[in-house]
Amino acid sequence: MEIDNLSLTASDDEVRRLISQHEVSIQRLDAEMDSLMHEIRRLQFRKSQHVDQIRLCKGRITLARRLPPELLANIFERCARDGWTRTPLTVSHVCSEWRKATEIPSVWSYLYVNLDTTDPYGKTDFWLRNAKAAPLYIQLEVQTDTSHLNSIIDMLVVRANQWKSFTVTSSLLAPVNQLLARCRGSFPHLRTVHVTVQEDVINHTTETPLLGLPEFCDDTPSLQTLTISRNILPTPGTIPQHVPSLVLDLCGYRAPVFIPMEALLNLLQDLPRLQSLAITTPRDQPQAIIRTLADPFRTVALPDLRSLTVVGANEIFVLLSYLQLPQLRRISLCSSEDPSPYPHPIVGPALCQLLQHADVPLEMLELYDLDLSPDDFVTCARHAPMLQELHLHESDITDDCLRAISRHCRNLRSLDVRWCGQIWGRELVELVRSRTVEEGMVPIECVTVINCSHMQEQDIFDLAEVTVCRLVIRDTDDYCLPFGCCSNERYRRRFHLRQLERGFRVGESRRIIL
Repeated sequence: MEIDNLSLTASDDEVRRLISQHEVSIQRLDAEMDSLMHEIRRLQFRKSQHVDQIRLCKGRITLARRLPPELLANIFERCARDGWTRTPLTVSHVCSEWRKATEIPSVWSYLYVNLDTTDPYGKTDFWLRNAKAAPLYIQLEVQTDTSHLNSIIDMLVVRANQWKSFTVTSSLLAPVNQLLARCRGSFPHLRTVHVTVQEDVINHTTETPLLGLPEFCDDTPSLQTLTISRNILPTPGTIPQHVPSLVLDLCGYRAPVFIPMEALLNLLQDLPRLQSLAITTPRDQPQAIIRTLADPFRTVALPDLRSLTVVGANEIFVLLSYLQLPQLRRISLCSSEDPSPYPHPIVGPALCQLLQHADVPLEMLELYDLDLSPDDFVTCARHAPMLQELHLHESDITDDCLRAISRHCRNLRSLDVRWCGQIWGRELVELVRSRTVEEGMVPIECVTVINCSHMQEQDIFDLAEVTVCRLVIRDTDDYCLPFGCCSNERYRRRFHLRQLERGFRVGESRRIIL
């Protein structure tokens, strides 16, 4: 609609007429816009329908839908193993293919039972019915409600031949003794048992011991590892004598960790078949270590022990001087205290005494935040000629000392130095090179160098010419992994850029692991 322009001499009536015309035009435009918006919404709805159909069609051809049920089940099982205990329930609601994969019994192998939840018996029964005859990895948590404890244990014991691992975590000791007393029978495939008691013992002389483990493990021919987490040591006679691997995780939640050396030696003396022993305490955990012995010259022989790990306050390492380990292959010693700038007054002499007892076939020596004097380093090397791996963290070992170790340990294949401020890069390069040409010397196959102040960029490239050079910690089973002290991420990114600038070819760069 065409509207007349307003002239300068127009009367009031003409102005009002013109305003009315504009208002009518606006109403017509609003109506047209409403009609167009309605059409747009209709088209948007039709578009969303097509988008939904496209998503549905893509879902039909996506890799997750085309994977065979067995492979999907394996993925779900790994998720459950890594702690996502509700994986089978969650994924069964995604689609029909995933629900079909959860019908494979092994997906339900990882059973987590929390007795404080609603109807734990019904949930356990449902899970076991889905697991059918699959192996069972059982994790039981007991806090305050123990009303269903006996019935659940009885239901689980019926499937004793399916048990592969059994983990129980309890706030109090009494429920643990109660459930262990009901675990009777043959467990032919049980490989690992882990018992955690969070109840702290203040007075160790009146504490109630952990009972029932020897009877529970009496018929467990496949048992490999027993782990006990508590703030005191188990009493002698409470550990099955046939267990090959024992882990004592001495962690206190409110009270200090209590470690009388006499009790520890008494415990180990009852376990002559041990092949692996680990004694660990958390960092910054108060520890009461009593070194007084009735017989200061006492020794305990563990003739089959091949692996020893000790993590704790400095005084706990006096244990080494009381042990005889003729078959020891691997030893890892880690301090739970802040590093000292001086050689450790206990570890060096105790380690030397341990290695001098017999011709120990030691293959791996690992020292974290513990340092030895040069003489102790050389003495250990002289009594460990079969040494293949040397791992040092926060050590002031010198180049001369490292060369002496190399002369005595002609089978040395792996060298791991972290925060070692007295090692010079050029000397390390020459040491590794010399072993490639010297007769009777095994070449060093891998060198790990992290946060060593005298290691230059060119030294890394030179090392990569003769061996594999790592600038990163191991992906798994590395003591530094939870602390982040050796992540070295910024340096590794910068070094990767330097590699690109130097024009490293793919084959060459593989010898430097970032």
